[in-house]
Amino acid sequence: MSVSLKEDQLILITEDDGSLPLRASSALGFYYHDTQFLSGYKVRVNGTEPLLLSANTEQNYVATFQLMHSEGATIGTARHSAKTLSIRRTRFLADGLRERIGILNANPQPAHITLELEFEASFRDMFSVRGYRDVSMPVAVAVERRE
Repeated sequence: MSVSLKEDQLILITEDDGSLPLRASSALGFYYHDTQFLSGYKVRVNGTEPLLLSANTEQNYVATFQLMHSEGATIGTARHSAKTLSIRRTRFLADGLRERIGILNANPQPAHITLELEFEASFRDMFSVRGYRDVSMPVAVAVERRE
């Protein structure tokens, strides 16, 4: 399943958890004027990808992803219990792509976490993304002289 957002000439198509596969040639991505600008995007908390709980697209230009962290984060020498970090990603299309990431710690102790964002840019034409051959190939032209 995928999640799609559109606002004017901006289009974003992601996996159901809001991510874009890294090092993959996929039609998923962020597009502006039929050009794919962002082709990969992952969020990691302490080195692991959060698990999707729900996704919501009430409006065609806003998506909210509710996730949880399945691994325990380091708190000094201890680790917190799994499933106690709630992660909310809210994404907006308006004059560009914006995302707000909020993390709620449901533990009584503070949790020290590392949030990683990894991006890949492609700048590919939509026809190239869809697998069409390059139309800029040389074309043979024959000229006939008429009298």
